[in-house]
Amino acid sequence: MDLLQELLRARALEDLLAARAPRVGAFDRGRVSVSPAVPAARALHRARDGSGDVFSARIGAPAAALTLGIDPRVLVRQALGSATAPAAGRSPGGFPTDLDLGLLEPVELPGILVEVMAGVALAFRVRGEARVALLVDDMAGSASGDWHEGLNLAAVREVPMVLVVDHAVGGPMDAPVAEMGARAAAYGFGSHRVDGTDPRAVEKVVWNAVEAARAGDGLQVVDVAPPSSDPVQWLAESLIAAEAITAEALAAVVGTAEEEMRRALEEVESEPQPDPALVRPSPGLSGRVPSSSTVTE
Repeated sequence: MDLLQELLRARALEDLLAARAPRVGAFDRGRVSVSPAVPAARALHRARDGSGDVFSARIGAPAAALTLGIDPRVLVRQALGSATAPAAGRSPGGFPTDLDLGLLEPVELPGILVEVMAGVALAFRVRGEARVALLVDDMAGSASGDWHEGLNLAAVREVPMVLVVDHAVGGPMDAPVAEMGARAAAYGFGSHRVDGTDPRAVEKVVWNAVEAARAGDGLQVVDVAPPSSDPVQWLAESLIAAEAITAEALAAVVGTAEEEMRRALEEVESEPQPDPALVRPSPGLSGRVPSSSTVTE
């Protein structure tokens, strides 16, 4: 039930923002899904003091960050490019870096986050910390050389990293190998596969991969096969069929999630914008924009 609630909260926020910001930063609202990102985030050790695992996602629902405890108002500010957002109106979309919660800001460019998260995991290993870096990505990213360089670094150094590959998202530049499991022997990483239809199965398989990485087994890659139906609806119907929840109770949970996100949006939209003079300048401008008289050839 907790998983369903978190999926519904994330979906309510995604749906609310879809009408307001259909394309923001690294995320196209028409291409993302709250699963497998939410179940993957749930598989991590979560903390609010910077001692937990670290999560990032090049693709997937930014609202998965709710699972790690971020305030939905922060995600709304970020999505709308508000000056009150952590990025002060720049680089809208996704979720901000919050190392206390274990969030590392998404980067749209394919491959870069694989390298970055491999470096994060390497730091955990060097410091002897029982922590894991987890990245949700898709096979389209594997067309980048950076993607394979990061994967190779993580495999060779046997770092505590988990790469969750969402095969429901793809494009014309996808690599010809359908799943990463076919490359496990060449790279030397642990390979896992799960049907993306069942979010509970995704959470369990990713949890096993996370604990294997934490135990010292090195890089783990989870292939999430495209779901045969909507995972959130499938889980809800399964719980109703198992009499774990009634249709009336489900409707109440949906309503609570939607109301929470509506309140967050209304509060953000009613916030006064800061004085432009108090907004942080862009890096490198030293607090002012050069005039024509100060620009040199």
